[in-house]
Amino acid sequence: MTRREFVKLAVAGGMAAGAGSAAWGEAADGPIPTRALGRTGEKVSAIGLGGWHIGSGTLTGQESIRLIRKAIDNGIYFLDNCSSQDA
Repeated sequence: MTRREFVKLAVAGGMAAGAGSAAWGEAADGPIPTRALGRTGEKVSAIGLGGWHIGSGTLTGQESIRLIRKAIDNGIYFLDNCSSQDA
């Protein structure tokens, strides 16, 4: 299984698991439910896109851009931009 196939399956599985579930938090504005981020009150997508692999050289620049745009187009706007495994 390629990384791309894994990401597609993970997003689809997360969306299926969260659809209509009160455990995910607030009602969905789109295909992915939202919830409050800690005590900030900011609403974020209940599914996030991890970012370590985007800047680590694992993906090309064009692949990284495509992945981020695809996530945003599908309602994911909580992005983890951690730059290191040590963080």
